[in-house]
Amino acid sequence: MNISVKVIHIIFYLMMGFNISAVQAAEKVLAKQIYQNNCASCHGAAGKPDPENPMFKQLGILPANFTDSLFSSREPAKDWFLVVKEGGAAKGFSNMMPAFKEVLSDIQIKKVISYIKTLAGKHEYPSGDMNFILPIRTKKAFPEDEVVWKLRFQDDANNSNRDQIRNVIEIEKRIFKRTQLSLELSHKIDDGVDNGHGNFDQIEPGIKHVIYENPSQQVITSVGALLAIKTEESNSSNEFIPYIAAAKRLTDTLTVQGTARSTLPLEKFSDGNVELSSVIHWSPSPWPRSLHPGMEVVASFPIDRGTGITRKSFSQLSLIPQAQISLNKRGNILLNFGTEIPLNDTNRYDYRGYVYLVWDFADGGLLDGW
Repeated sequence: MNISVKVIHIIFYLMMGFNISAVQAAEKVLAKQIYQNNCASCHGAAGKPDPENPMFKQLGILPANFTDSLFSSREPAKDWFLVVKEGGAAKGFSNMMPAFKEVLSDIQIKKVISYIKTLAGKHEYPSGDMNFILPIRTKKAFPEDEVVWKLRFQDDANNSNRDQIRNVIEIEKRIFKRTQLSLELSHKIDDGVDNGHGNFDQIEPGIKHVIYENPSQQVITSVGALLAIKTEESNSSNEFIPYIAAAKRLTDTLTVQGTARSTLPLEKFSDGNVELSSVIHWSPSPWPRSLHPGMEVVASFPIDRGTGITRKSFSQLSLIPQAQISLNKRGNILLNFGTEIPLNDTNRYDYRGYVYLVWDFADGGLLDGW
């Protein structure tokens, strides 16, 4: 329902002697009635299906439990809308979940989903509506349960010794309600240095915690820290990397995310840098197997610029056009790709290419939802 229609309805109710709270209560009663008429027979009158139901035992499936606060919170409303409207098969779930597009209007579907989201009661889990697209460089604010394989290729036409391939495996696991632990293992191949063999040069444990969220405004902010531990093959100093990450939905199709972080070598903080990054993603379609393009800007500022001819630039700027697409209908196996282009200090490298393969294991296995 658009804003103007909502305003007209509210004015009408006020003229009839109702107040705003009465209007909201009436809306909830209507949404509950839609649920009871169309959903309760499988999902239960209170949102919890009965596992002893003979029909479920015969089919070998159990419908979603809407009273589970973790499940209810991690699933964005847009995904539920697609499942209710188009049926379970549309998102790689059971065919037993029927499509309601011929029974309920889009407005009715949105009303009943809003009602279903209340069945888990009050909880501290961040809303899945703020689980936005994974950027290339910007850190996400939303805590995840996923595995990410990251491939980065750096090309330098003027100095092949600076060509580099880096593979990173990252495991992210949510703990408690608003916290995520992570662990990265990094393997690097420097052309002309490692003779194509490479080495595991870094282990990076980390933690992230959500400090603020506003589901109605779809805003989320987290703080986190990483510890980059160099292996014996690396001569670099270990690094402490604190950061703050924030994200907001701008419109139904546009999101913005940003990060401020410092990379601080433990041997000498002044050799480190401060990095600011931000990305806007556009999601024109609710279907997972559609392209979601984005544009990211990264600015890195050295803490100590040095002196003389070796004095560093005030900042190093990069632009990263990128996109994400889901490989399966479930939307939990994702491919991200992008290219980082230096805007100044172009002697750093010609470009960097990125490919991320994401498995959100909380939403299904590797073979689910195809």
